[in-house]
Amino acid sequence: LSAIASRPDLALHTRRNLHRFLSSAMTGADRYAPLLENPQRLESALALLEKSEYLTDILIRHPDVIRVLNEDETEQESPALPEEAHPADPMASLRRGFRKYAFAIGARDVLAPRSALQSMRESSRMADVAIRLALKMAGGEHLLAVFALGRLGTCEFDIASDADLLFVRGADSDEDQARTAAERLMHALAAYTREGSVFAVDARLRPHGGEGELVITPQQLDRYLAEEAQPWEALSYTKLRFVAGREDLKPVTLAPVWRGIVEIGGQPGFADDVREMRTRLEKANRFPHSFKLARGGFYDIDFIASYLMLREASLASGNILDRLQHLQQAGALDPATAGQLEQAAILYRTADHVIRLVTGRARPELPEAEHARGAVEELVGAVLGRGTDRELQHALLETAVKVRTIFERALA
Repeated sequence: LSAIASRPDLALHTRRNLHRFLSSAMTGADRYAPLLENPQRLESALALLEKSEYLTDILIRHPDVIRVLNEDETEQESPALPEEAHPADPMASLRRGFRKYAFAIGARDVLAPRSALQSMRESSRMADVAIRLALKMAGGEHLLAVFALGRLGTCEFDIASDADLLFVRGADSDEDQARTAAERLMHALAAYTREGSVFAVDARLRPHGGEGELVITPQQLDRYLAEEAQPWEALSYTKLRFVAGREDLKPVTLAPVWRGIVEIGGQPGFADDVREMRTRLEKANRFPHSFKLARGGFYDIDFIASYLMLREASLASGNILDRLQHLQQAGALDPATAGQLEQAAILYRTADHVIRLVTGRARPELPEAEHARGAVEELVGAVLGRGTDRELQHALLETAVKVRTIFERALA
């Protein structure tokens, strides 16, 4: 341990984080034990301490997570998040398991870079298991069904993502009991304790937003989409995905939703409404170099995919690449255009994921700090197979121009 910690080639930033980690690990025998068991874990951790403040923070707060690191950096394996929480303290067990799993996913992305969408798919599976556990702890598995929207709905859940959830109960379920179970589930996932939290939950994509009922029936949702839903809600509900709870509510919820949003997409002026929504998001953007909200950013690709699925009445699940490939097969996108959008989506999602991994924050632009920016450029280059990507900002700007051209043509 001493030889690893005193290596003369360590950068100042890495050495500083190493000292912070060791100072934390040395506060207790149980915290220090994983290092004594296998000192090579510290060797593997050096790359994490150098490149990722997100992983460094987890290591400092919870030194025992270093146990997930193997000596072979290319064979990091994510521990299984158990389908059953520890009966003595189920919530603490859930938070510890989620933290260990999240750390393992992030460590693998640094030590053996892979596709960002592959990492997000693994994080989404982990979030699904956490929701199922929380629903069981809340006593709601026989009362309601939990559906995902947003990034979790498309299996693109990531570091610092909120889980957009929709709670649906059967007409045979007691309304108060179902609402109480949903509230308990949200608390189990989002409450911050000594063990930390799992992730934030956002239920405002339900009918009438934050003013609406927390738990609704399929009939209420069907009626809302037919009579009151706005065009932007139709786009959002293309991402609806069943996650946990009553399986019998899955078909009676999804089928009417898909029918309702396709009807909205077929109304006169829908394309104008979509363009107007996109313009509002551009004006609300507060990041000068955003590759998400600004013109030609990821939202352009997302809007194109959702709009074309509704226009063609041809819905598909999965991440952005799955949806674009589906649209190409359906004839809604020609191969060249689909290929351009796929490459742009890969670049945007990779940059977004790596920024979150390096900084621990969901910020849709490159970091200003020199060290963080360099780490982002290096990791993005490694993921995309093009070395250190010093021209990343230029590539993002060029991509935005191409994407906006396709957006204007698709919604003409």
